[in-house]
Amino acid sequence: MNAKVMDRAQLEAQFNRAHISKRDFEEALEYLRAFHARLRVSLKRAILLAAIVAYSRPFAQSRSGVHRKATSALNGNPQNVLSDQEYLLHQKLLSLRHEALAHSSYDRKPTARVSGTSRGFLVQSRPFDLLSERIDVKSFCSMCEKMINHCTDKLFELNRRLERQDA
Repeated sequence: MNAKVMDRAQLEAQFNRAHISKRDFEEALEYLRAFHARLRVSLKRAILLAAIVAYSRPFAQSRSGVHRKATSALNGNPQNVLSDQEYLLHQKLLSLRHEALAHSSYDRKPTARVSGTSRGFLVQSRPFDLLSERIDVKSFCSMCEKMINHCTDKLFELNRRLERQDA
């Protein structure tokens, strides 16, 4: 395969990942717009969890597909798109997703056997509650909107580059 074809394939893979990522951010925003104070606590947790998982997908290494039609992660640094405060929230969301939502790390959900006999045992643990993390939903919405715009800009940029190759 010559260099021009490889470059085109890479550009198309980046374009495809940017489009997939844009949809992930739109999904997260849709969940966040359904989040409001009058919801039952269990629904608030579920919506927030779904929003964090959808938001985090573009930053996790994904499968690029059998034919490598998409890059494994969104190109670009969110620190260049988000404000300093939003970037801190971004890091917190990714950490929550990795340590407590998609996985169960001991640090987020500590537990210990206190005592035990043949008839039973006593366990001390601290359950994880996503709502106790005090995530600013308004800022989270803003972050999703900025990342959607970033992906849209990236899609147009990559499309222009692909058109130049077609010429």
